[in-house]
Amino acid sequence: YLETFKSTNRNVPKVKRLRDRFKRIVVYSLQDPFDTFTFEFLNQVADLDSDIGYILVPRNPKKTYNQFKIRPNLIIEKELNIYECLCFADFHCTINSTCAIESLCFGTPNILYDFEGWARSYYSDILDDSGHTVLVNSADEFIAAIYRSEFYSKERIKRLSTFFFEDNFLENLERAIKTVFLSRKNGK
Repeated sequence: YLETFKSTNRNVPKVKRLRDRFKRIVVYSLQDPFDTFTFEFLNQVADLDSDIGYILVPRNPKKTYNQFKIRPNLIIEKELNIYECLCFADFHCTINSTCAIESLCFGTPNILYDFEGWARSYYSDILDDSGHTVLVNSADEFIAAIYRSEFYSKERIKRLSTFFFEDNFLENLERAIKTVFLSRKNGK
């Protein structure tokens, strides 16, 4: 599934409009249990730099967020899925969604919001390379990470993602079936 989106070049009019409107685009993987403090954090971050657009991708596109104040540069995306958004994002943010690992397939670096140490407790051992993932605790640190962190190039991040996801899924699956399952069936 990831490989399909990774190899698709989406030239969606919506993406062009976002690129024309914002200097940088951050895709945020929303997580339902964290809504209240996530929106507090995102509004603080959005206030610091209106040239950065935040594409907020909910797990459930039918969910409404009417109870939250939402700044003009915070956009809740209900048409494109998270992988389509990661294709054009400059950065990805979440607390501890697995999208922090999946974003690397697209060459998109992570800025993880370490609310109460949750991002660190999930990812400090496996996403421990500041070339693709940094953890922040405040809105100021978040903006600093966008402008001052020295993230690797998208191509290098994609290459490093093979630690988690190997390319050529269908070929690998076919080889695994032949090697593991069919060889056992033949007594090998």
